Amino acid sequence: MYKAKGLILVVDDEQSIREIIARKLRSQLYYCLTAADGQEALDKALLHDFDVVLLDIRMPGMSGMEVLPKLVARHPSTAVIMVTAVPEIERIGEAIALGAYDYVTKPLNLNDLCMRVAKAVASSKLLSEKNKIVDPKSTFSSTVRKAATKYVDASGTRK
Repeated sequence: MYKAKGLILVVDDEQSIREIIARKLRSQLYYCLTAADGQEALDKALLHDFDVVLLDIRMPGMSGMEVLPKLVARHPSTAVIMVTAVPEIERIGEAIALGAYDYVTKPLNLNDLCMRVAKAVASSKLLSEKNKIVDPKSTFSSTVRKAATKYVDASGTRK
């Protein structure tokens, strides 16, 4: 049994692309799920907290550009890497503005993709930990707040 480096969702309407990417990432010890379209991706994102989502921009039905803001709103610490066959500068800029972490172009260089995924996973985990500390509902944050109020009152006097 191994500990996965991260949880990845691969979203592409082309089955062969999904399978190739997932197989490569699994060989690098990532746990991968796949989705064939935008709606399936959003459904899986309700069930799992992904570290990284590889999201094809052009898909039938709901495009990657429509899915992106919904994913980012629900899971702000998930790093979304956009995948595109046509590197349109305006579209890529729009995706970054909507919260995409990075983008890659097809045909994919799988070694480059693995490096980008590794960086994205690290960023996602760091952001997730930061959010746990800052989130007023988190157990860790509550513990720190209680400890701080125990030793320092409002005037700054230690107790």
